[in-house]
Amino acid sequence: MQILFSLKTTLLVIGALAVFHVNGAPNEKDSISSQLFGRAKRSLYEGMVAFQAKLTKNQKSLPENAIVIFETTTLNAGYAYSPLTGIFTAPEDGIYVFSWNILAHAGGVFHTEIVYNGKAVAHNHADGRSGSSHYASGSSTAVIGMRRKDQVWIKAMAGHGESAAGDWSSFSGFKL
Repeated sequence: MQILFSLKTTLLVIGALAVFHVNGAPNEKDSISSQLFGRAKRSLYEGMVAFQAKLTKNQKSLPENAIVIFETTTLNAGYAYSPLTGIFTAPEDGIYVFSWNILAHAGGVFHTEIVYNGKAVAHNHADGRSGSSHYASGSSTAVIGMRRKDQVWIKAMAGHGESAAGDWSSFSGFKL
C-alpha cells in the first residue's frame, strides 16, 4: 500500500511539472518548489499579462544604448518580462501600457528611452546635476500597440547613463 501511495505521489508531482511547463513558462528565478506550490497563486493571474520590476543595485556608467535591466520582479503575470535580459516580449497581440521611473543620484544624470522593436518611442529625463544635494526623478508612460513576439525594453541614452538609484527605479507594464 505504501509503495502504491509513493508511486501515485511521484506521478502526481511529475504530472504537475508537465502541466506547468505546457501551460506557462516559468520565471527564470523560480525554483522547482515555487513552480509546484506557487501554481495556485499563478491561477489568479491566468490569462493576464502584467509585470512590475525594479532595480536592486545602483546603475552606474552604463554604455550607450545599454539595456537597463530591472532585475527583481514583484509581479510577472504571464511571464512576458525577463529579469535576466530586461526585455518584455508580448505574448499576444494587443495594446500595452508601460511606465518607468528613474531616480538619479545627486550630481548624476540618467536619461532613458523605451524602445519598441529597435525604435525609440518615449524618453525619460532624470538629472540631478543642478548643483543641489538632491536626487532627481523622472517618470514616463508609453501606450503601444504590439503584435505577438514584439519586444520592448528601456535603454540608457548616449552618455547619460551615469547613476540611477537601485530600489527607487522601476519598470512596469500590462495589457489593456
